[in-house]
Amino acid sequence: MDQATSDSPETIDWVVSPAREKPALACFVAGVLVLIGYLVSLFAEDWIWGALAVVFLLATVSRFYLPSRIQVSQTGVRAEFPLRTREAPWDEIEWVRHDAVGALIRTRTNRLFQSAEFTILFGRAGHRVIEGLKAFAPEGVVQYRGGDKEPSP
Repeated sequence: MDQATSDSPETIDWVVSPAREKPALACFVAGVLVLIGYLVSLFAEDWIWGALAVVFLLATVSRFYLPSRIQVSQTGVRAEFPLRTREAPWDEIEWVRHDAVGALIRTRTNRLFQSAEFTILFGRAGHRVIEGLKAFAPEGVVQYRGGDKEPSP
């Protein structure tokens, strides 16, 4: 389900899973991770270190393999990633810079173990999400940073 759905005029919800959109790349990356795990097990002379390396690497690319649920509403942005959830009300968002693929969101708050920035991917719902960001965000918060001119629908 990569298309944005609108349960009400106040929200835009969508699910994005990059591995499903690019299965060949997903297989290639999985092969590289297994190869790295094998090389670590050879170097460490114990298979457990290779398995731990693969688990660690899979955690770092979890947003690529597992679906993320994202919601843009009048109150802000909520992104449910595989290992964490980020919520940012509009009054805490400094800016949103987007292109046709995704957006970088910078908040005014910087918490312990949490960056002030996070990214969201649009998947196949790009145009609708960009329009939603522009409609819900305060004036001047959403900026296009993808090149010379903003893409048309």
